[in-house]
Order: sequence, then C-alpha cells, then structure tokens
Amino acid sequence: MVDQALRMPDELTAEAVVLTGATGSVQPLWERYRAPERARARELLELMGCAHLGARRVGTCSQGERGRVRIARALMPSPRLLLLDEPASGLDLAARELLLAALGELAAFEPELATVVVSHRLEDLPPHTTHALLLAGGEVMAAGEVGAVLTGEAVSACFGLAVEVRRHDGRWLASMSGDGAACLSGPPRHPERRVASIAGHRRILEALRSHDPEAASAAAAEHVTAVQQHVLQASEKAAQPKRPRAQE
Repeated sequence: MVDQALRMPDELTAEAVVLTGATGSVQPLWERYRAPERARARELLELMGCAHLGARRVGTCSQGERGRVRIARALMPSPRLLLLDEPASGLDLAARELLLAALGELAAFEPELATVVVSHRLEDLPPHTTHALLLAGGEVMAAGEVGAVLTGEAVSACFGLAVEVRRHDGRWLASMSGDGAACLSGPPRHPERRVASIAGHRRILEALRSHDPEAASAAAAEHVTAVQQHVLQASEKAAQPKRPRAQE
C-alpha cells in the first residue's frame, strides 16, 4: 500500500527513498543494497517518469513528484497487489496527468500486478481500469466490469445527486445533470461497514509503519478478501429478481 503519510527525510535523494522500499525502512540501509537493487530503483523511477529526480533531494520535489516516488518505493519488493488511496488528491491538472500516465506505463510494464485505486472522482481513474466498485456509507452500490458500473444511474445513486457520466478516449468524466436534483433515497448509511473498511486500512498502515511486511501482506489480503465478499454479495443481490411491492 502506498502510504501518503510516509515520512521521507528531506535530505534523501529520490533514488535513496526508493531503495528504502527494499528494506522497509525510513533511512537507507546502504550495506544491504547491491547492484540489482540500485538498478531496479533507477528502473522504477524511470517508469514513474521520475528518472530526472534520482539525484535530487525529495525535500525539493513537488507534491506530485513525491507521490510518484512513493509509488516507485512501494514497487521495490515486487508486490502482487498495489493499493493507492486517493493518489491524485491535492494534485493540479499537470501533476494528475503525469501520475495517470505513469500508472498506465506501470500496467503495461507489470501486467501481473493488481492495482486498486480509491478515489472520489471518476476523472482520477486510470484509463486501463477494468473493474469498479461503488461504495456509499460503507454499502456496496454496484460492482463489476467498469463499463457496467460507471453509469449515470449507478453514480447518481451513489452520490445522491443527478450525475451524467461520459467517457472520452478511455477517461471518465462526471458532471451534475440538469438542475442537479438530489436522488430521493440519497446515499445509504451503514457506519458499521465504513468502520470495518477503515479498520482494515489502519491494520495495513500499522504493519507497514512497524516494518513488518508479513503482517502488512496478511492485513492487505484480509482487506481484499473482505472487499471481494462485498462484491460477491452485491452481485448476488443484483442477480435476484425483485419482488413486486404489495399494494396498499
């Protein structure tokens, strides 16, 4: 998981920060980095569009540049799953586009890597997204192939607002439809599921911060299993025929 709160000492170079991903440490453990680790760090920086930042201190990098360095660091141990929690949050247009371009390059370079992106905005989704899950108040609103999930009807129900969804050149765009009349039902509220989801993320972060990769992997697997169960339940619910309402 890419922790946006990960402390990166300002005095370290971008390449040194990426190298710490191999040891799960904040400070570099130089005696443990050999030629293969250094080569991979440079390769990942190039993949993230940050090759020119290798010798620069991260304290002088922009927010978008630091975000891409964090992703390169997370990729050092060759994970099977990459969790990105609102990676485009706070980025300007240029930084967001560079991030999405880098994620596209990553998808082509690491086709076996599963990437989960959490976002409040459809515009922040990478073009190579294949599946989507809509959550509102912890409730699964829709799940499945992205084209079937990211529809105006489903997104409107999720946000409790009339929304128009469009797709252009593989990217999604969302805007208020008409006068923006709110959906009568509004988004559902199930605090207990939201708390469970947050708790899952916290267990992963705590394990990462304690430099326990095995515990982090176990927590991530448990969290992904919980999400998969929600998706399965939502799919089964959607497949069930709706019962007609009794006449009053």
